[in-house]
Amino acid sequence: MSRPWNKSVLLHIGERQLRASVQPARAWPWRKAVVASEEHVFAADLTPPYAAAIAATLEELQACGDLRESSLHVTVANVHVHFDVVAGDYATYSDAQLRAIAQSCVFELLGNAAAHQTVRCHLQPDLRHLFLCAMDRQLVDDVVQAAQQQTMKLASLQPAFCHHWNHHASTLESGNGVFTVLDSGRILIACALRGSIMALSYGAWNLPAIASADATQGGRMLDQRVDRLLASFGQPARQMLDFVLLSGEPLTWTPSARWRLCVKPEEIP
Repeated sequence: MSRPWNKSVLLHIGERQLRASVQPARAWPWRKAVVASEEHVFAADLTPPYAAAIAATLEELQACGDLRESSLHVTVANVHVHFDVVAGDYATYSDAQLRAIAQSCVFELLGNAAAHQTVRCHLQPDLRHLFLCAMDRQLVDDVVQAAQQQTMKLASLQPAFCHHWNHHASTLESGNGVFTVLDSGRILIACALRGSIMALSYGAWNLPAIASADATQGGRMLDQRVDRLLASFGQPARQMLDFVLLSGEPLTWTPSARWRLCVKPEEIP
């Protein structure tokens, strides 16, 4: 009997808890194993190291079968990640130069704390915008350690926003539009032209009490925030062809008519 080397383990590191599932070879939908027991839930004052909690979650999944040598795909909630987009003429820059720029930008953003961050960057198709993200190096090391302990192959480790962008950005008409992700009380807005991310807005999304009485208040607040971001780089909202909204939880307010709501799959993340 062959070993299940082509099984995939999907692990999402959320704001306060871990969620995981197993994708059997050529099976759909994913067979889920959600870990929510007391010892596997991240506390509100979550601090590193995370290795023990991650290892315990992966051990729990062994109940689904022998998962040794399976591929481990990890997504990290946006709340644990720092994002930015830097404009410049990068057409002739090497990968090393782009990484140096990203490191410098993260240092400006986080100060001395940047020394403890793992930084990744991606040059956009227009060669003029550098998308970058940074996450706690201890978290990355803990994921690597847990994968090694469980004899799993770490196939990917990425922020949840990048996971969603890779799956949904192709739906933006002609690559022009606004892609917004709401999750865990946070909002991330990405404005794209011809498939290149031009600008980002990221922060808390806390609706005032009035929103509970006026279902359209949240939609107006979102539109105002998006329009300000578009104006910051001289892009009129009326010229954007598509507005995509992805939410990690049911909306308690009504988006305006411009938005196309994408339901986030129940599977990880």
